[in-house]
Amino acid sequence: MKRIIIIFWTVTGIILQAYCQDTTSFFYNKKWGTSKESRAEYIINEIKLAETRFILEITYNDGTLIYKGEYSSLYPEIMNGETYYYGKNGELVERGYFTNGYPDSLWYVLNPKTGSFDTLNYIGLKDIIKTFDEPTSFPETFVVVEVMPSFPSKDDETVTENFNDFREYIKSEAYYPMLARERKNQGSTSVTFTIGPDGNIYDIVLTNPKNKYFDFEAVRVIRNSPKWNPGLQENKPVPVRLRDYVGFYLE
Repeated sequence: MKRIIIIFWTVTGIILQAYCQDTTSFFYNKKWGTSKESRAEYIINEIKLAETRFILEITYNDGTLIYKGEYSSLYPEIMNGETYYYGKNGELVERGYFTNGYPDSLWYVLNPKTGSFDTLNYIGLKDIIKTFDEPTSFPETFVVVEVMPSFPSKDDETVTENFNDFREYIKSEAYYPMLARERKNQGSTSVTFTIGPDGNIYDIVLTNPKNKYFDFEAVRVIRNSPKWNPGLQENKPVPVRLRDYVGFYLE
């Protein structure tokens, strides 16, 4: 048994030494400006495991782990693998997965109200996002019709009131990605989408993609929207193109 223990620690020591040789550290203040090591609030460690495999760690200055993720490249930053985000007490608050830089698979995020994990579905999101030059799902899509599409909510609402209900849905369902929150990232994502004659959502387009965390979360929430009441032209349901913004701002 002693011999096994000695071998284990020897191998571990070699691994740790290799990590140290291929680790680059960067130091930041509370506002994520560059800082001296002695005054740093945050530390980012870039660990090279192979030519196309890296680990990125973010810690507080006392070494408490905030974030850990797998990457295939750091310059440019391409996430590829699992990511973990931890709270200040060391508890796991977010676990996700990236494929070639894009959120993918099922994510698990801690719900502070229930103490359990909610599931966010990012499966297939990259494949449903379109660009303006791609073919649409319908031969003709309207922008203005006699009866505009309506979000399923209260009766006898104006168009503005009804769209505000949709925005309330977005606000209640959207998740602020923890890494974006920790880095103080803020902004809005502009999205266009089509309400089909069947009330389902088609042809989601990001009109100003800036932040992959925000962009994919906006698409996820819109994709999961309840079925709408379709727009009507000459009393027939028709596809109608809408535009909206999904905002992510720190309180």
